[in-house]
Amino acid sequence: MHWFLEQIENSFLEMKSVRSLSVCAMLTAMCVMLGMFHLPLGNSIQLSFGFLAMGLLGAWYGPVMAALCGGISDLLSFLLFPSGVFFPGFTLSAMLGGFLYGLVLYRKPIRFCRVLIAFGLVGILINFILNTFWVALLYGYGIWELLSVRAFKNLVTIPLNAFLFYLIAKSLTHYFWSNSSYL
Repeated sequence: MHWFLEQIENSFLEMKSVRSLSVCAMLTAMCVMLGMFHLPLGNSIQLSFGFLAMGLLGAWYGPVMAALCGGISDLLSFLLFPSGVFFPGFTLSAMLGGFLYGLVLYRKPIRFCRVLIAFGLVGILINFILNTFWVALLYGYGIWELLSVRAFKNLVTIPLNAFLFYLIAKSLTHYFWSNSSYL
């Protein structure tokens, strides 16, 4: 419990730094812009790249900042590039996803196992369970029908997203932390 509260407190203290706020603003904008682009991997699977910026927010600035930026990026994405109806459940999902990335990755070495755990938690708890519930609630689909389609999608995207994030985060974190004047 002490570890959890320390993570929250340290992440909350990041808001006092102008440098942290400006990098978080840039990563939030990147999350919005990268979320626009989709790479189709099949009929029901598409890869979007907003997770890269959100994962970096969690790893570099912790659960509080990543959750706030996740909510802001979801709202900005809807305002700038609306698709469908606004539903606050997806904003909550974006916030919880950022929070989980921060909880697992913040101030810890970037190791593939840890990245896979973070992406597995977000993929299963948020994308698979919570977002499936939101889609079923919003559009009236049967939850069991959605679960089968979304299970396959997450089985494919979780390891792929984790691998892409690991490659990018490892190099960016090494660069920025070795040149500490940037962060």
